Amino acid sequence: MNDQLVRWLDEVEFWFFDLDGTLVASTPYRQVLRLISRLVGVPYSQLLRRYRQEWRGLDEAREYHYSLACNEGVRDHIKVAYGNYAADNHTPTVIPGSFECLEALREMKKFLVCYTRGIKSWQEIKLQVTGLTPFFDDICIVKKKDVEQMRTQALRVCNGSDFIMIGNTFTDDIAPAKGIAKGRIYVTHDPHDLNTDRPHSLSDDILVIDTLADINPTISEKKGGLHD
Repeated sequence: MNDQLVRWLDEVEFWFFDLDGTLVASTPYRQVLRLISRLVGVPYSQLLRRYRQEWRGLDEAREYHYSLACNEGVRDHIKVAYGNYAADNHTPTVIPGSFECLEALREMKKFLVCYTRGIKSWQEIKLQVTGLTPFFDDICIVKKKDVEQMRTQALRVCNGSDFIMIGNTFTDDIAPAKGIAKGRIYVTHDPHDLNTDRPHSLSDDILVIDTLADINPTISEKKGGLHD
Protein backbone atom coordinates (compact mmCIF):
# COMPACT_ATOMS: atom_id res chain seq x y z
CA MET A 1 0.00 0.00 0.00
CA ASN A 2 1.08 3.58 -0.57
CA ASP A 3 2.06 4.88 2.88
CA GLN A 4 1.26 8.50 2.06
CA LEU A 5 -2.22 7.62 0.82
CA VAL A 6 -2.81 5.40 3.85
CA ARG A 7 -2.03 8.32 6.18
CA TRP A 8 -4.46 10.55 4.32
CA LEU A 9 -7.16 7.89 4.49
CA ASP A 10 -6.60 7.62 8.24
CA GLU A 11 -6.51 11.34 8.95
CA VAL A 12 -8.60 13.23 6.38
CA GLU A 13 -12.39 13.29 6.08
CA PHE A 14 -12.90 15.72 3.18
CA TRP A 15 -11.93 14.75 -0.38
CA PHE A 16 -12.26 17.21 -3.28
CA PHE A 17 -12.49 15.89 -6.86
CA ASP A 18 -12.11 17.76 -10.11
CA LEU A 19 -14.56 16.53 -12.77
CA ASP A 20 -13.28 16.93 -16.35
CA GLY A 21 -10.25 14.78 -17.07
CA THR A 22 -10.26 13.35 -13.54
CA LEU A 23 -13.60 11.56 -13.34
CA VAL A 24 -15.05 11.98 -16.83
CA ALA A 25 -13.47 12.03 -20.28
CA SER A 26 -15.51 14.82 -21.84
CA THR A 27 -13.72 17.14 -24.23
CA PRO A 28 -11.97 19.94 -22.33
CA TYR A 29 -12.50 23.48 -23.55
CA ARG A 30 -8.75 23.82 -23.93
CA GLN A 31 -8.94 21.44 -26.87
CA VAL A 32 -11.37 23.81 -28.57
CA LEU A 33 -8.94 26.67 -27.92
CA ARG A 34 -6.07 24.73 -29.47
CA LEU A 35 -8.10 24.14 -32.64
CA ILE A 36 -9.18 27.78 -32.83
CA SER A 37 -5.58 28.87 -32.33
CA ARG A 38 -4.58 26.93 -35.44
CA LEU A 39 -7.57 28.21 -37.41
CA VAL A 40 -7.14 31.92 -36.68
CA GLY A 41 -3.38 32.14 -36.16
CA VAL A 42 -3.56 33.48 -32.60
CA PRO A 43 -1.19 31.85 -30.07
CA TYR A 44 -2.87 29.24 -27.90
CA SER A 45 -1.33 30.81 -24.80
CA GLN A 46 -3.09 34.09 -25.60
CA LEU A 47 -6.49 32.41 -26.02
CA LEU A 48 -5.98 30.38 -22.86
CA ARG A 49 -5.03 33.48 -20.86
CA ARG A 50 -8.17 35.28 -22.02
CA TYR A 51 -10.28 32.25 -21.08
CA ARG A 52 -8.80 32.12 -17.59
CA GLN A 53 -8.80 35.85 -16.87
CA GLU A 54 -11.72 37.29 -18.84
CA TRP A 55 -14.34 34.52 -19.01
CA ARG A 56 -17.80 35.99 -19.66
CA GLY A 57 -19.60 32.89 -20.82
CA LEU A 58 -19.56 30.53 -23.77
CA ASP A 59 -21.70 32.72 -26.04
CA GLU A 60 -19.35 35.68 -25.63
CA ALA A 61 -16.29 33.48 -26.19
CA ARG A 62 -17.76 32.01 -29.37
CA GLU A 63 -18.57 35.46 -30.76
CA TYR A 64 -15.06 36.64 -29.93
CA HIS A 65 -13.57 33.68 -31.77
CA TYR A 66 -15.86 34.33 -34.73
CA SER A 67 -14.46 37.86 -34.85
CA LEU A 68 -10.96 36.45 -35.28
CA ALA A 69 -11.90 34.46 -38.38
CA CYS A 70 -10.44 35.80 -41.62
CA ASN A 71 -13.21 34.34 -43.79
CA GLU A 72 -16.50 32.43 -43.69
CA GLY A 73 -14.74 29.10 -44.11
CA VAL A 74 -12.79 29.59 -40.89
CA ARG A 75 -15.92 30.82 -39.17
CA ASP A 76 -17.72 27.64 -40.21
CA HIS A 77 -14.90 25.51 -38.76
CA ILE A 78 -15.18 27.40 -35.47
CA LYS A 79 -18.95 26.83 -35.46
CA VAL A 80 -18.41 23.09 -35.96
CA ALA A 81 -15.82 23.00 -33.16
CA TYR A 82 -18.26 24.58 -30.72
CA GLY A 83 -21.04 22.26 -31.86
CA ASN A 84 -18.88 19.19 -31.31
CA TYR A 85 -17.82 20.50 -27.91
CA ALA A 86 -21.43 20.95 -26.83
CA ALA A 87 -22.46 17.50 -28.07
CA ASP A 88 -19.52 15.75 -26.43
CA ASN A 89 -20.04 17.46 -23.09
CA HIS A 90 -23.65 16.30 -23.02
CA THR A 91 -22.58 12.67 -23.54
CA PRO A 92 -19.45 12.25 -21.39
CA THR A 93 -17.94 8.92 -20.41
CA VAL A 94 -16.69 8.00 -16.96
CA ILE A 95 -12.97 7.26 -16.77
CA PRO A 96 -12.35 3.65 -15.62
CA GLY A 97 -11.73 3.44 -11.89
CA SER A 98 -13.76 6.53 -10.99
CA PHE A 99 -16.89 4.76 -9.74
CA GLU A 100 -14.85 2.30 -7.69
CA CYS A 101 -12.82 5.07 -6.08
CA LEU A 102 -15.83 7.17 -5.12
CA GLU A 103 -17.81 4.19 -3.86
CA ALA A 104 -14.95 2.96 -1.68
CA LEU A 105 -14.39 6.40 -0.15
CA ARG A 106 -18.09 6.76 0.59
CA GLU A 107 -18.06 3.40 2.34
CA MET A 108 -15.24 4.78 4.47
CA LYS A 109 -17.56 7.66 5.43
CA LYS A 110 -15.50 10.28 3.63
CA PHE A 111 -17.14 13.59 2.71
CA LEU A 112 -16.84 13.90 -1.08
CA VAL A 113 -16.87 17.21 -2.93
CA CYS A 114 -17.04 17.76 -6.69
CA TYR A 115 -15.04 20.92 -7.32
CA THR A 116 -15.31 21.81 -10.98
CA ARG A 117 -15.12 24.80 -13.28
CA GLY A 118 -17.44 25.35 -16.21
CA ILE A 119 -20.94 26.23 -17.31
CA LYS A 120 -23.17 25.32 -14.37
CA SER A 121 -25.96 23.68 -16.37
CA TRP A 122 -23.48 21.66 -18.45
CA GLN A 123 -21.53 20.43 -15.45
CA GLU A 124 -24.76 19.42 -13.73
CA ILE A 125 -25.80 17.48 -16.83
CA LYS A 126 -22.45 15.67 -16.91
CA LEU A 127 -22.85 14.61 -13.30
CA GLN A 128 -26.42 13.46 -13.86
CA VAL A 129 -25.99 11.51 -17.11
CA THR A 130 -22.88 9.74 -15.82
CA GLY A 131 -24.55 8.79 -12.55
CA LEU A 132 -21.91 10.58 -10.48
CA THR A 133 -24.19 13.03 -8.68
CA PRO A 134 -25.24 10.68 -5.82
CA PHE A 135 -21.63 10.09 -4.80
CA PHE A 136 -21.07 13.69 -3.73
CA ASP A 137 -22.02 15.37 -0.49
CA ASP A 138 -21.34 18.78 -2.00
CA ILE A 139 -21.07 20.03 -5.59
CA CYS A 140 -19.21 23.26 -6.23
CA ILE A 141 -19.25 24.67 -9.78
CA VAL A 142 -17.10 27.78 -10.16
CA LYS A 143 -16.20 30.13 -12.99
CA LYS A 144 -12.55 30.31 -12.02
CA LYS A 145 -10.15 28.07 -10.13
CA ASP A 146 -7.42 29.85 -8.21
CA VAL A 147 -5.98 30.10 -4.70
CA GLU A 148 -8.70 32.47 -3.48
CA GLN A 149 -11.50 30.23 -4.75
CA MET A 150 -9.83 27.13 -3.32
CA ARG A 151 -9.51 28.79 0.07
CA THR A 152 -13.11 30.03 -0.03
CA GLN A 153 -14.60 26.64 -0.88
CA ALA A 154 -12.39 24.80 1.60
CA LEU A 155 -13.52 27.12 4.38
CA ARG A 156 -17.16 26.81 3.33
CA VAL A 157 -17.13 23.02 3.15
CA CYS A 158 -14.48 21.94 5.64
CA ASN A 159 -14.64 24.81 8.14
CA GLY A 160 -10.94 24.55 8.87
CA SER A 161 -10.61 20.77 8.67
CA ASP A 162 -8.02 19.12 6.43
CA PHE A 163 -8.90 18.02 2.92
CA ILE A 164 -7.36 16.26 -0.08
CA MET A 165 -7.49 17.81 -3.57
CA ILE A 166 -7.59 15.47 -6.58
CA GLY A 167 -7.32 16.78 -10.12
CA ASN A 168 -5.67 16.40 -13.51
CA THR A 169 -4.60 19.98 -14.24
CA PHE A 170 -1.64 21.33 -12.32
CA THR A 171 -2.45 25.02 -12.83
CA ASP A 172 -6.15 24.76 -11.95
CA ASP A 173 -6.33 21.88 -9.47
CA ILE A 174 -2.99 21.13 -7.87
CA ALA A 175 -1.11 24.44 -7.58
CA PRO A 176 -4.00 26.45 -6.02
CA ALA A 177 -4.30 23.87 -3.22
CA LYS A 178 -0.68 24.33 -2.10
CA GLY A 179 -0.54 25.21 1.58
CA ILE A 180 -4.32 24.81 1.85
CA ALA A 181 -4.91 21.10 1.30
CA LYS A 182 -3.44 18.40 3.53
CA GLY A 183 -2.44 16.53 0.39
CA ARG A 184 -2.81 16.66 -3.37
CA ILE A 185 -3.31 13.82 -5.83
CA TYR A 186 -2.22 14.70 -9.34
CA VAL A 187 -3.91 12.62 -12.06
CA THR A 188 -1.54 12.88 -15.00
CA HIS A 189 -3.30 10.77 -17.64
CA ASP A 190 -4.61 13.11 -20.32
CA PRO A 191 -6.27 11.52 -23.37
CA HIS A 192 -6.24 14.91 -25.11
CA ASP A 193 -2.53 15.56 -24.49
CA LEU A 194 -3.26 18.91 -22.87
CA ASN A 195 -1.51 18.37 -19.56
CA THR A 196 1.49 20.49 -20.47
CA ASP A 197 1.69 22.60 -17.31
CA ARG A 198 3.36 20.04 -15.05
CA PRO A 199 6.60 21.32 -13.46
CA HIS A 200 9.77 19.26 -13.55
CA SER A 201 9.78 18.67 -9.79
CA LEU A 202 6.88 18.22 -7.39
CA SER A 203 6.65 18.74 -3.63
CA ASP A 204 6.29 15.87 -1.17
CA ASP A 205 2.60 16.50 -0.49
CA ILE A 206 1.72 15.55 -4.09
CA LEU A 207 0.95 11.95 -4.98
CA VAL A 208 1.28 11.43 -8.74
CA ILE A 209 -0.93 8.80 -10.40
CA ASP A 210 -2.03 7.95 -13.92
CA THR A 211 -5.75 7.49 -13.22
CA LEU A 212 -7.87 6.95 -10.12
CA ALA A 213 -7.64 3.22 -10.79
CA ASP A 214 -4.05 3.41 -9.51
CA ILE A 215 -5.12 4.24 -5.95
CA ASN A 216 -8.13 1.94 -5.78
CA PRO A 217 -6.18 -1.11 -4.50
CA THR A 218 -4.86 0.89 -1.54
CA ILE A 219 -8.29 2.36 -0.77
CA SER A 220 -9.95 -1.06 -1.05
CA GLU A 221 -7.37 -2.70 1.19
CA LYS A 222 -7.69 0.07 3.73
CA LYS A 223 -11.48 -0.11 3.55
CA GLY A 224 -11.35 -3.88 4.03
CA GLY A 225 -9.24 -3.43 7.13
CA LEU A 226 -11.99 -1.35 8.70
CA HIS A 227 -14.31 -4.36 8.59
CA ASP A 228 -11.86 -6.94 9.96
